[in-house]
Amino acid sequence: MSDAQPGLVNRISVRIIILAFLPIFAALAGGYYFFLRADYVPVFTALRAQQTASIAKVLSSKSIAFRLVPDGSAIEVPSDKVGEARLAIAGSDVSPGTTTGFELFNKSDMGLTDFAQKINYQRALQGELERTILSIDGIETARVHLALPEKSLFRSVRSEAKASVQIGTRSDTPLDPMRVASLQHLVASAVPDLEAGAVTVVDESGSLLSGSANDDPDAIASPETEERRAVQHLLRARLRGALQTAIPELRFDVKVLALQSTSNPQPSDPAAQGEVKRTFGVRTTLLTPYPLEPDQQARIEEIARVAIGYKPSNGDLIAFETGTLPTGAMPTALPEPIAPPVKPGEAQARADPSALSPLLLVGGALIGLCGFVAYWIFLGTRRRTGTLPASYHADLAARIRTALSPNGEARYGE
Repeated sequence: MSDAQPGLVNRISVRIIILAFLPIFAALAGGYYFFLRADYVPVFTALRAQQTASIAKVLSSKSIAFRLVPDGSAIEVPSDKVGEARLAIAGSDVSPGTTTGFELFNKSDMGLTDFAQKINYQRALQGELERTILSIDGIETARVHLALPEKSLFRSVRSEAKASVQIGTRSDTPLDPMRVASLQHLVASAVPDLEAGAVTVVDESGSLLSGSANDDPDAIASPETEERRAVQHLLRARLRGALQTAIPELRFDVKVLALQSTSNPQPSDPAAQGEVKRTFGVRTTLLTPYPLEPDQQARIEEIARVAIGYKPSNGDLIAFETGTLPTGAMPTALPEPIAPPVKPGEAQARADPSALSPLLLVGGALIGLCGFVAYWIFLGTRRRTGTLPASYHADLAARIRTALSPNGEARYGE
């Protein structure tokens, strides 16, 4: 009995100790949970796995505590570290949703080569387009890639500019065809010599949203856009036909772009057939492989004004550019350079031999006279050169016979 009592006392003491300290530990845990525990808040959400890994690496290097949500699409940091975490990520190259635009040229780059300058310009243009696309409602991610050909006067085949756009939406539903066409026109309008049909749009899964390469993005455009497109084709065909008729030897290409309208459209008169009633301006660009002379340019500009129905009030513009013509605009045989315009009087003089310049007649007469004098002098020289007398011929023949006869006697008359 005496041996069992100390063990019982020990067990009772342990229980008493546990019961005494249990509230203390509970109070400490509760105090830590309610007063000392850091409150984590999300600082970045809707992240991809690659973005999450990059951000976690930056936060670890800055000794900022963080934790991930179960699916890894968000990062949480203590509420008092939110500002520090965002500044750390913003100062790095892994900031989600940020791209580099034309601020690339804020720093001095005098030592860069021309090739490096072109690459920086292309990067800046891609970044600005990505920012613009990201500002559209419903688009979460955007990537833009531009394929800009190098312009050169020594290349017979000219490559066309192309672009590809990869977008991700906030919802799982893809963009409707109208918004896809809007993206194509948005990119094409910001890049020189880029057609909307050359812009490919895909989603995050790699599905093609812009249709095949032969699809016309204007096929699903609004009626106003279709009207502008039709006017562009009509004016381009008119100007091309007028130039080919007036100057058939001219090598050129024509581009017509409808500008933004500044007034409300007015109903057209059906009785006025063949006229293009428009309230928006057009920019007409004529591309030639060589610079034009001032008089040629003025003549072509006058033809263009008549062909497109030039109206300064609508904001119409006519521009000239020099460069390599597209493959379709190159003729099979290179014609001679454009001759200057011939005045009516000059054309008649060229066609009528009797209207030749008097200087040409005088020059021909002098050349003929000089030839006649030279021939007369030649005949006179031959006449002054006399012939040998007949006695000299007979004496020479006798000497030859004497030398050839065996006995050395001359034999005459044989």
